[in-house]
Amino acid sequence: MKTTSTLLLLAIGSPLLGLTINSGGRAVTNQGLFTLVSQTMTVNFNDGLLPSNWPVIYEGLATNVLTGNIGGVSASPPNNTFAYLTVGPTRGATVTVRFQAMMDYFGFYVGSLDSYNFVDFYRGTDFIRTFSGTEIASIGGFPANGDQGRGIYVNVYADSASEHFDRVVLRSTSNAMESDNHTFRAVQRSVTTVSSPVPEPSTYLLIGLGLAAIARYRRPTH
Repeated sequence: MKTTSTLLLLAIGSPLLGLTINSGGRAVTNQGLFTLVSQTMTVNFNDGLLPSNWPVIYEGLATNVLTGNIGGVSASPPNNTFAYLTVGPTRGATVTVRFQAMMDYFGFYVGSLDSYNFVDFYRGTDFIRTFSGTEIASIGGFPANGDQGRGIYVNVYADSASEHFDRVVLRSTSNAMESDNHTFRAVQRSVTTVSSPVPEPSTYLLIGLGLAAIARYRRPTH
């Protein structure tokens, strides 16, 4: 059963098997936390849709995007009244995110973490690393017990070229894993440093991403 307590935000981290994970983000009124990392692209799901065009495509169901709470099924991340992504057996157990280019950063705001939540990273067909809800919650210093009052912004960085990824899978074996404000950074990107902007009510926020460089990559074949 999910419970309620005070939102806890920490900015600590640790390296795990070649991928570095830490927490820390910027609060935006009624939209939760956003990345502090520059030269990124953010998907905020505010239009209620899964992105379906390059440079990033989400493979899932229309029911994976939700606004508000459904008892026993899904709860919005703390301080977020806009649409968010939910992953679980009732609304769609898996969402796959595919990129047109290799990425070296993935960030996301997640609430009410449970031990049965998972985020998987792949490079083509090669598996890189899975982070469980337990591992992610430990970065924030709390247990993965479904507490609806706890949310953190999670940052995952590739430490070397061998960990660059072009696919992320979000999955949960029970209801649910709730996240928002997904942010990605291409390996080939603009050399100009651009600060993360105030989010707008649209699906994409393009922030200094080297789209011309992305266009040079072929679409993944798997």
